[in-house]
Amino acid sequence: MRIGIGLYGIDPAVSDRISLKPVARLLATVAQIKDLLPGDSVSYNRRMIADRPMRIATIRLGYADGYPRRLGNGIGSVILHGQHASVLGTVCMDMFMVDVTNIPAVKTGDSAIVFGPELPLTELAQQAGTIPYEIMTGISQRVKRVYFEES
Repeated sequence: MRIGIGLYGIDPAVSDRISLKPVARLLATVAQIKDLLPGDSVSYNRRMIADRPMRIATIRLGYADGYPRRLGNGIGSVILHGQHASVLGTVCMDMFMVDVTNIPAVKTGDSAIVFGPELPLTELAQQAGTIPYEIMTGISQRVKRVYFEES
């Protein structure tokens, strides 16, 4: 028997017929916070133009790290302080921006949950139009791995 991605607690069939506990989590930190005024733009080619005052956070992760570009323009999100923050504009090579207008506690250095038990990898893959395997195998060597054992 080959367990494959089940080793990480992901049901490869996305069937919910087997009870697996996700054990992988991807975190990225907030590099900066900016306030936007209507007409200000974000991302490559001014892809997102603010239509209202907004507060955005720049996340230290991009497509070179394995975060799919397909998650840009409001398709993907991360979790900051227990709340979803939508991706704004195009996912850049080394970063992407999220809307934190309604999450006032966010500050530089905070950890954003990209995927984990709180934001399932299967959900992220579905939003990106792919499978969990592609997300997991696409995480580049630039991303630091931390392994720990719970006892």
